[in-house]
Amino acid sequence: ISIKPQTFKHLHRLNIFKIKDLIFHKPHHIIKYQIEPKISDLIENDHFIITVVIQNIDLKTRGKPAQIYCANASGDLIITYFNKIPEFILKTFKPGMPVTISGVVNYFNGDIHINHPEIIFNKKQIWQYEPIYPLTYGLNNRQLHNYILQALVALENRGEDIEWLDADFITENNWLSFIETLKIIHKPHNYDLFDHRLRRLSYDELLANQIALKQFRQQNYTINGR
Repeated sequence: ISIKPQTFKHLHRLNIFKIKDLIFHKPHHIIKYQIEPKISDLIENDHFIITVVIQNIDLKTRGKPAQIYCANASGDLIITYFNKIPEFILKTFKPGMPVTISGVVNYFNGDIHINHPEIIFNKKQIWQYEPIYPLTYGLNNRQLHNYILQALVALENRGEDIEWLDADFITENNWLSFIETLKIIHKPHNYDLFDHRLRRLSYDELLANQIALKQFRQQNYTINGR
């Protein structure tokens, strides 16, 4: 898995140390994005992903947020930063440059504002349904999701039939296999069955913790000769 060394400390704050910790890091809900909608059709609180062209950059002055004015053929919008603009944006964003952003619509004085949007550099990382995970500072949702997807690919590439639950028990609960459950949770294509599949993963996590605890107790028993 391709993870920058400086990112490990952020993952550790989420108790993520191994591949299994990544795949068991459950999202708490999913968001559906509109992909490349018409700006003129957007309404308050819409989640969307869109490509626009930078028109002008108005840096923050006393009492005023920094604003980046953008547009495409369907309308205009304003990217707003109430805090300091990220350094990479100051270095790379120029008028006339196209940029793909992910954000939520906020109307203010009749204008569409996108507050602190996520900048998308790799369009292969655009999904209409995005699982939203517990996060920590220094790590955004799209970045963590990418690590989890890499972990899932690594698990699939092992080519093993990873399943520890009894087939009858799986059928009784109307669950899918472990791998298929992970795919639905971490790569959702709709809202259907998301909560139900999440229960299967929660059960797996609880079972794995109980097995680990039992092994620890057995090892401790052996070491202490009791």
